[in-house]
Amino acid sequence: MPLPLVLRKLISPVEVRLILSAFSEETRRLSKSPQHLVGASLGADLVARQVREDVFRGVDQAKREIHEGKPPRVVALYVTMNVARDYLASGRFHVHRGLLSMSGEGLEALNLYCCEELEKLGQITPVQKAKILEATTEDIQAVG
Repeated sequence: MPLPLVLRKLISPVEVRLILSAFSEETRRLSKSPQHLVGASLGADLVARQVREDVFRGVDQAKREIHEGKPPRVVALYVTMNVARDYLASGRFHVHRGLLSMSGEGLEALNLYCCEELEKLGQITPVQKAKILEATTEDIQAVG
């Protein structure tokens, strides 16, 4: 049986705790955001457990990225975006092929939010953002 989240955080390296704190801050920011980001807040709730698991499993990568100077918020946004995209490509959040459920729309909004924030932080270019969003749309259209 895995350790409770609180204990896992306590015994984790500082880099993991920084990334998890950044993710928690993003979810708080989304939950207090204007109406147009409510969907992204729903998406964040859906991916929260998997984001935490991915961060715990990627301890070495987390350490490396933080030591290379990547801010914890950026790492948290990348992990969140990747989990949201994986969920969207799974087909579990579709009503029909190419048509997302309300939860799926929340995941899509979360993906868009992460891309926009990463662009604002200078981590991706507008061209990269457009390619990510286009690939996500193609994944959504292909499954369901």
